[in-house]
Formats: sequence, structure tokens, C-alpha cells
Amino acid sequence: GLKYILLDLATAKIFIFINSLFANNTNLLLQIKFVILLANKKVNNNNRIFKINSNIIYFSSTKLNILASEVYSIITSANIVVTILSTIRIITRKLGIPLTLTIIYTNLYSLYKYLVKLGIT
Repeated sequence: GLKYILLDLATAKIFIFINSLFANNTNLLLQIKFVILLANKKVNNNNRIFKINSNIIYFSSTKLNILASEVYSIITSANIVVTILSTIRIITRKLGIPLTLTIIYTNLYSLYKYLVKLGIT
């Protein structure tokens, strides 16, 4: 079954992992497009190592690896992130909790250019 971890919403952040290496996974049965987490990050004293306690909010996978699939993944992940972030902002505003930050990890330059064009970086 699923196990959810209790998080501190006041310090929670949304982490999005979008990596072109996911599309080139040697296990052809599962190709991960992206993963979205709601997480609390804890940094140790020397600030070199951090631990993320998180719940997976959404992930997407496919069995086909083609260029069109990667482009679709970029657009879909951005749209899903906006939807999830909007929902969390409504909830945190009603609870009086500070705004939730969004952190995107990617090695896709085309996604970065898309986000810059949207003006959300």
C-alpha cells in the first residue's frame, strides 16, 4: 500500500525532476518522463549534504521513447506543475501558510528556454 509522510507545509517545497536520461533508461519496460514531489528539505551542519522527506505527487512514464514523446513530456509536465502549484497555493493561502516554492531540476535546455519564455524563472 501507499504510505504518506507527514510534511511541514510551512516549509514544504515542490521538487520537479525532469531529466533526459530518464528517456534513455536501459530498462525498456519503464521509461520515466518526470517526477513531482512535495517535500521538506533538511540540510546538515556543513551544508554539503541534504535529505529530502517527500511524497510523490505525480509521475509519468511511458513504454515508447521517441522525440515526440519527449516534447509532449515537457509540455505535459509544465501544465501539471502549474495545476498542482495553483491548488497548493489555494490551500496554503486558506491555511495562512507562506507560499510554496517550486524547484525544477532538469538537464533539458529546451525546457529551460520554455520556462524563461513563460517568465517563471
